[in-house]
Amino acid sequence: MRKLWIVILVAVAFACTQQPKSFQTESGVEVTYLEKGDGTKPTKDSIIVVQLKVANDSTVFTETTEDQPIALAFDPEMEAGDVQEVLSGLQVGDSVSFTTTAKNLFEETYQSQVPPGIDPESAVNVNMKMADQMSSDAYRAYVTQKREEQMAKEAEELEEKLATDGEAIDAYLAEQGIEPIISDSGLRYVITEEGSGANVEAGDNVTVHYDGRLLSGEAFDSSRDRGQPFSFVVGQGRVIKAWDEGLTYLKKGGKATLYVPSPLGYGSRAAGPVIKPYSILVFDVEVLDIEKSND
Repeated sequence: MRKLWIVILVAVAFACTQQPKSFQTESGVEVTYLEKGDGTKPTKDSIIVVQLKVANDSTVFTETTEDQPIALAFDPEMEAGDVQEVLSGLQVGDSVSFTTTAKNLFEETYQSQVPPGIDPESAVNVNMKMADQMSSDAYRAYVTQKREEQMAKEAEELEEKLATDGEAIDAYLAEQGIEPIISDSGLRYVITEEGSGANVEAGDNVTVHYDGRLLSGEAFDSSRDRGQPFSFVVGQGRVIKAWDEGLTYLKKGGKATLYVPSPLGYGSRAAGPVIKPYSILVFDVEVLDIEKSND
């Protein structure tokens, strides 16, 4: 008999420590816990870091990543629809799901119109996690740290790409029997016509014709085809790094082919339908005119 009471007491104690599986907001939104946190509830003027995915059956309207969450200055008196109301009932670490309407989401939370083709009363599913809460000063420090970490990561990736892209360019040039000049930056270039006069310098306004293609040969742009030469001031970051550097090896009337590792081009960014992230680029350039910066 004693063992039975012990079992009953243990079962009662276990039941008392069970976390709630759901709750209902004041307006009647049914919220289901996916994970129960043990942090603090949101407080006025704190910065709330939120992971969020908002979607209906066919479209994802909002989706964050761990590296890029949403940060909100929390105000319990703000009226911003079901999302705000549910967030007010969470604590740090809580992850929940609930359903709202397109009308509530767009008009109340996003403060915008419901997009055309979406029924305002249609269901929208929301998965939301209150990942963290911090003061404004702590959040600024957090953002600075994340930015520095991202910049360090990108710098490391670009350094690796500079080496691997250089190897790919060298292999291609060796197959073609082309011997380029390799600059300290990793740019490969071949001067095909010397031109005359002084070299282009930083600060000069140059006018050029160019044809651009990928290392594979796929063309993506040509000022010649358009019949519109391109002008820019060298050394001011208005063009890719390879151009700011490569044009300084040329004189008026000079021509060259630039073989551009992706870190000296668009890096991790895409540029139009042909240039994908980390694309190796090739440019045939001709200097048509130079306006010296001291003229």
